[in-house]
This record gives sequence, C-alpha cells and structure tokens, in this order.
Amino acid sequence: MAAALQIQIDLRPADEMKRLVEEKNEEHVLVELTRIEATRELREVEAQRRAEAERYMVVMAEVRAKIEALQREGGRSRAGGGGEASREELRHGSPPSTDGEEERWRRGREG
Repeated sequence: MAAALQIQIDLRPADEMKRLVEEKNEEHVLVELTRIEATRELREVEAQRRAEAERYMVVMAEVRAKIEALQREGGRSRAGGGGEASREELRHGSPPSTDGEEERWRRGREG
C-alpha cells in the first residue's frame, strides 16, 4: 500500500506537467486560428480598398471628361457666339456622342 501511495506522489508532477503542456497546446491552437482569421480579414479589407480605389478612378476620369467637355463648349460659345450653356448642361455636360455615354449622361440628368 505504501508503494502505491509513493507512486501516486511521484506521478503528480508528471501529471501536472502533462496538464500544462495540453493547456499551452490549446492556447497555441487558438492563437493560430486567430492569426488565420485576422489574415483572411486583412485580405478582404485590402480587396475592398482596391475596388474602392478603382471606382474612384473611374469617377474621377468621368469628372475630368465632363470638365474638359464643358471647357470646350465654353470656348466654342465664346468664339462662335453660340450662346450660353443651360444650367442643366453645365451640371451634366452636353450629351456625348456614343450610345453608352449618352445613357450615362441621361442617368446623370435624372439623378
């Protein structure tokens, strides 16, 4: 009986060490899962930022084109005495020449 008790006493530190190792392994797994999730979220945010930047570039190109068209129209009006552009034309530009551009122009006038 004393031998069995001594064995139990001797195994306590080993059991405690096993428990600590298992606990640390669980913590490590949780940290890795958190890192993987954070990496995935970072990629999503970066993709959203790239898409937003691309949309911004498209809008800026459209605005530049409208400004250039208005400047050309203003130059023709002054040079040719063709009258002034209406407030609507200044706001939305004159109708573009292609069908796709005209559709965008009409949507811009409506909205």
